[in-house]
Amino acid sequence: MYRLLASFILLLSAFYSVGQDKPGTLLWAVSKVGVSDTSYLFGTFHEVDPYFFLSLSSSVKKLEQVDVLFVEQTAINTDVSSSEEVKLNYWTVEQWDNLLDKEQKQIFESFVEKSESPEYYESPPLLLTLNLTQIYTRFFCDDNGRKSYETMDSFIEKTALNKKREVRSLDENQTNILLRSSLGSTSEEDSAYAVACVELMTKMLNSDLSGCEFVEDYKELNIDYQLERKEHEHPFELTERNDRWMTVLDEVFKENSCFVAVGFRHLQYKQGLVQQLRELGYSVEPIAAR
Repeated sequence: MYRLLASFILLLSAFYSVGQDKPGTLLWAVSKVGVSDTSYLFGTFHEVDPYFFLSLSSSVKKLEQVDVLFVEQTAINTDVSSSEEVKLNYWTVEQWDNLLDKEQKQIFESFVEKSESPEYYESPPLLLTLNLTQIYTRFFCDDNGRKSYETMDSFIEKTALNKKREVRSLDENQTNILLRSSLGSTSEEDSAYAVACVELMTKMLNSDLSGCEFVEDYKELNIDYQLERKEHEHPFELTERNDRWMTVLDEVFKENSCFVAVGFRHLQYKQGLVQQLRELGYSVEPIAAR
């Protein structure tokens, strides 16, 4: 009988874990005994058509109900930095040639020629990977009937401001974060990013949309949060930023109802906001985004 009960509990745990990892939503309710207000976590996708947010009626309604919106960095005040400005370490054609083989060089040259933007050679591999990913997502994967090319985050910020809600930043100047990450890249990482750059250039030169599934998964709310998995080191200081944000959010949740709109990767994995809040005694449960 004990073995049967234990097996049943394990089975229930497995179902619960799967349901939490793939809850079919982008929206999570945050509550805690002794805290009067409910707050919300919402996972954005920076490059997806921002008007997609308006199709998520439940999420829009929750945003309108709260006191404060938190975004990674406000679009209104971009000078939110407590650290010294980081200078871009410009790259050269010679540096890129040293990373690429003959075929890769030809693809890079063809992309630069077609785009008429030799400035691509000036970006370090990590930053160019990010830039090309944004271009591929906005202009190839999610360009059908698109109404705006601003980020979803800034669109949500404008929506909150139109409803007279307070907006606050969680981060310092994000450009500094990216530049620091780029400066810290090893030669092996640079080589890996260079390969990714050439792959993205190849897809865009050939109008190849085979890498766009991740956009459809997001818009269908098909996110695997992998809440029990430990994320490997992230190039954009994801874990470190989550830890820093938690100190702010834990305090403000006690006084205000908040809507926290950040990249959905910040909600994933053991180091994500969902699990970190649970470790602090909060109930964090998925709710309908639509």
